[in-house]
Amino acid sequence: MNIFDKFDSRDELLRAVEESIVSEQAEEGPDGTAERFYLKNDAAAETEGLHARLEAEAEETRQLRQRLAAAESRAEQLAKENARLAATNEEFSNYNPEKQRDEINRLLEEVGRLKADNNGLAEQIEPLNRLIADYKRKEDERTIDQALIDEAARLGVRPEAMRDVMFRRSMLTVSDLGTVQTKEDGIGVAEFMKSEYDASPLWHPQSQGGGSSAGAASKADSGELYREALRKKDFEGMLANAPEFKGITLSQQVGGGGA
Repeated sequence: MNIFDKFDSRDELLRAVEESIVSEQAEEGPDGTAERFYLKNDAAAETEGLHARLEAEAEETRQLRQRLAAAESRAEQLAKENARLAATNEEFSNYNPEKQRDEINRLLEEVGRLKADNNGLAEQIEPLNRLIADYKRKEDERTIDQALIDEAARLGVRPEAMRDVMFRRSMLTVSDLGTVQTKEDGIGVAEFMKSEYDASPLWHPQSQGGGSSAGAASKADSGELYREALRKKDFEGMLANAPEFKGITLSQQVGGGGA
């Protein structure tokens, strides 16, 4: 019962009041245990129930809003997908199979022509590659010969020993950096020639002795031509005018034989 209820008669009101009376034991006083009476607060219980239902409805509303937002997002995605499909459909509606086949055939013909051109270019390039390789080989040989001549001149190698010096060319190569070095160990030509010079006494210059011979003038001319070729770094002229090497040859030095 609450204060807003209405009754048809006084008796009904009294009965409702009687039914709403609740008693409880109070704290014990000087006169013994006291009993207190009050009316049940049905309105408070109903209010609590209303609050509980309100919170439940608020939670349900929140969940509904979340589902609504997800549905709107999904609807937007579907709209975009539909637009893409519509554009694709429009593109395919303009598709011409015959025209497409003609384009594919044209591209295949172009590829075939390019392949034929490449084969022709390869045939033209191959001789050029051989020519370049031959030129590089000759240039490397010239570079090695020049390096040997330069180092021999710097060390003062006897003219008669130059043929022996040039036998060392097979032991040398030109690196990717353009430097002359040994094939096996990559030792620079200066260090290599110094080692060979130290190990070859007959390369060392000798003092000139007195006396003359019938062929002295010719040998002097040949020696002069050799020195001129050496000054000009003319390898062929050096070999053509180098005096005959009289003494232990390279093979004899290696094998230990005698002349």
